[in-house]
Amino acid sequence: WLVPSLHVFIVLLAALVGLLWAPWGVLVRRLLGGAPSAPRAAAAVVAVPSGWLVIELVRSWEGLGGPWGLLGASQWEVAPALRVASVGGVWLV
Repeated sequence: WLVPSLHVFIVLLAALVGLLWAPWGVLVRRLLGGAPSAPRAAAAVVAVPSGWLVIELVRSWEGLGGPWGLLGASQWEVAPALRVASVGGVWLV
């Protein structure tokens, strides 16, 4: 349904949605690139998943098409993930 309604602008839409991931890539490169250290690893354990969560929350906004293709939605067959999702939804998985 996107191609008939957006025509050539589908490429622009794909580029804009792809740009949402650029800050996450910079964050990962900054935290995981270079010499490893304990404080840097601890910050990466918190910041990298949190950054992913923020991107998925922004992508889920109705103006960008709604919550489609979220990573947590792929875990519907995993029983522990379903228990976690019952508490915090697809974003906590």
